[in-house]
Amino acid sequence: MDKELFSGFKKNKKQRAVLDNAIEKLYDRLDYVPVVSGKVSASSSSFPYIEGHVTVQMKEPKESDKIKKRIREKEKQRDALTEKINTVLDFIENMPVGINREIFEMVYLDDMTMSEVGNAVGYTKGRVSQIISEVLKD
Repeated sequence: MDKELFSGFKKNKKQRAVLDNAIEKLYDRLDYVPVVSGKVSASSSSFPYIEGHVTVQMKEPKESDKIKKRIREKEKQRDALTEKINTVLDFIENMPVGINREIFEMVYLDDMTMSEVGNAVGYTKGRVSQIISEVLKD
């Protein structure tokens, strides 16, 4: 398993929450884009289909497109972070039941410090760190 995925796990979770908040705000901004009149091409509903122009109400296209582009970028970033987070979660979930899995769950899922984990399982902070390094080395 890649040590970088684990070392950035907590940061990735926080960053994903920030992105979720930013995406939500962008969707809110999209709701307040002014509505303008525009013309679109249309064809008659019966044969022969004759092209005509129809006036429609739509959100201001430039502003709307700009916000939608930002939403897509943020969602792409969030999806990449989610993939990294899920890789770590899957690794922990597939570990055999035992003290090593407990240590990983406490450090990465329960957000405990290595000192807190050491106290909980009767190890030193250094030993907890060693166990994590050994498991990730394989």
